[in-house]
Amino acid sequence: MNKFFEYPTSNVSLKVDLNLSWTKHKEAEIRTSNSFELHRYTNLPKTITSSFKVSLEAGWKKKILPKKEQKGKQSSIDVIVVIDASGSNSLKQVKLNKKGRNWTGQIKLTRDEFHSNCHIKAYAIRNRDVVNPIGNFASEEFDIIGESATFNINFIKGTAPMGSAGDGRFVQFSTLTAPFNAFNELIAIDWNSSNLEVLINQGKDMPNGKKENSDIEAILRKIGIDNTDMATKKILTDSLLLQVKLVLISAILIDMRAFIAQNPNANSEEMINDLPDDNRWYIKQLLEYLYPDIQNNSDRPDQLMDDLKNDVKQLMGVRVIQAVQGLHGTTDNFRALSKQLI
Repeated sequence: MNKFFEYPTSNVSLKVDLNLSWTKHKEAEIRTSNSFELHRYTNLPKTITSSFKVSLEAGWKKKILPKKEQKGKQSSIDVIVVIDASGSNSLKQVKLNKKGRNWTGQIKLTRDEFHSNCHIKAYAIRNRDVVNPIGNFASEEFDIIGESATFNINFIKGTAPMGSAGDGRFVQFSTLTAPFNAFNELIAIDWNSSNLEVLINQGKDMPNGKKENSDIEAILRKIGIDNTDMATKKILTDSLLLQVKLVLISAILIDMRAFIAQNPNANSEEMINDLPDDNRWYIKQLLEYLYPDIQNNSDRPDQLMDDLKNDVKQLMGVRVIQAVQGLHGTTDNFRALSKQLI
C-alpha cells in the first residue's frame, strides 16, 4: 500500500463468515484461508448472509491520524466492506459498526445476482476533511488509510474468464517484456499467465514524480469507496470492462473454431463440453443473448456451431458485441447511471 499512497496507512484484517449449514458438507471443503468455494456446495440457498469482522493493526491511531484526532469520541475514520462482482455488474458496500476494538456488519447476497465470483475487501477511510492539515497524514474525506487483502466468494469453479478492472494488476507496461513494453495504452491481457490476467497500465514516469495514469489508478482503486460522482466512475469502469470482455469471449470462440477444425464430425454439445469449466459456463449463459431470435434453447448451440463454421464475421461483428452487453446489463446500467448525471 505504501508504494501507492503518499501518506501512512494501516494494515487491515478482514474475517468473512457465511450463514451456511455444515450438516451435509465438511466446512474445510468449502472454506479456505481466503475464500468460500460455493460451487462445491450443493443446494445453495437463494439468499446468503455474509458477516464481516475487521480490525486494524496495534497503534493505528498514531500511525495514520494527526495528533489532534487521536483522542476524543468522534472518530475520523469509517470502516467499510466493498463486494465487487464486476462480471455481474454488481457493486455493493456496507458500513461497519465499531464494537470494541473491531468493526462488524453483515449483508445479504442473493445467488441470482451473480454471473461471476465476488471479491471482497475492507477499507479504512477518512469520513471528513482535516482542518488545517499538519504533516503528511491523509487529509481528505474518503482518503483510503488502510485496506485488507482480498477475500473471494466463488460461485464458479476456477477463475472466471470475464475478469474486471478491479481484479486487474496495476503495472508499468514499460517495465514488462516485449511486446507489452512497446505500448503505452491502458489495458492489456497477459495470455501467458496460468490464468488470463488483466493488466492496467500505470503509464510512464513524469517529471513531478507521478505516473501518467495516477489519476485513473486512484479512481479505479476507489470504486465503491465513496459516493461522490459514483455514476461517472461506474461508467468509466464498465466501458473498460466491456473491451476486456469482448477480447476474452473472442478467445473462447477461437478455441471453439479450432475444436471444430480438428473434430469435423463432432456435434455442438461436444464442442461446448470441450471447453474448460468456467468458459463452458459462460458460453451457456451467453447463448440466450447471442440468439434472442431463436426461441428453442436446444437449437442455440447448433446455430452457434453453424455460425463458427460459416458466418464468423457476422457472429463476431454483430451478435457477440450485442450479447456481451446484454448478459452484463451494460445498456441498462448506462441508462440508469446517465439519469444520475443529467
